Amino acid sequence: LVLLSSLALGSAVHASSFNGFYLGGQLGVTQRSDKTSLASIDETLSGVRLQQATINKTKRSTGLTYGVYTGYGQTMNGFYLGAEISLEGDTGSKTNTQNPNITITPPGVSLPATLKTKYERGMVIGLSPRFGAVIEKDNLVYAKLGLEYSRDKLKASYNLKVNGVGTVIDQSYSKSKNQLVFVPGLGYERAFGKLLARIEYGYTIGRKINSSDRDLSVKYSAHTVKVGMACKF
Repeated sequence: LVLLSSLALGSAVHASSFNGFYLGGQLGVTQRSDKTSLASIDETLSGVRLQQATINKTKRSTGLTYGVYTGYGQTMNGFYLGAEISLEGDTGSKTNTQNPNITITPPGVSLPATLKTKYERGMVIGLSPRFGAVIEKDNLVYAKLGLEYSRDKLKASYNLKVNGVGTVIDQSYSKSKNQLVFVPGLGYERAFGKLLARIEYGYTIGRKINSSDRDLSVKYSAHTVKVGMACKF
């Protein structure tokens, strides 16, 4: 019985087109959502009172994503289990410009300031277990539970100029932070001999960077669709 079980298991493993190591590249589209939050302002400078309401605004932008990946997997009785490492970058970081109104008393007028924020993701290192099912030997549907690490940076500036007075507020902020984010995903892969073609969707839950200056923060999240081609070896 042990011998027969071993032979059956060995046949199940060797029958799959997705067993072993692979190396490939991918290209796709990412849609970013960057939410800027700024606490209300109520302060007095040189006898002039400045007041501004709380800001919570989200900007969506689209960019390209690109990278390489490698991994290993095995199939057993039609079920696939593997793990993957990736290195990725994207062009989704955009500058978000807003013009919040500031009330100046005296003389009791409302003027637009300029707030610019940009959340920049660094190069991303990903680690993703893959779980799936093989259909008719050459088709694989799978789920990924990925973790991504990157060194991200928040850049921001806040300016207010008043005609006849000059620059009232002129401040710039910059802060970097190591980020670890959860990225679940779903995908489909097709084997063509030693070539493995795939299409994959992932949702980056995202992270936030806070600046102690003026209680400013930016949080990003992203939806990504990628296509890839790998070679099994």
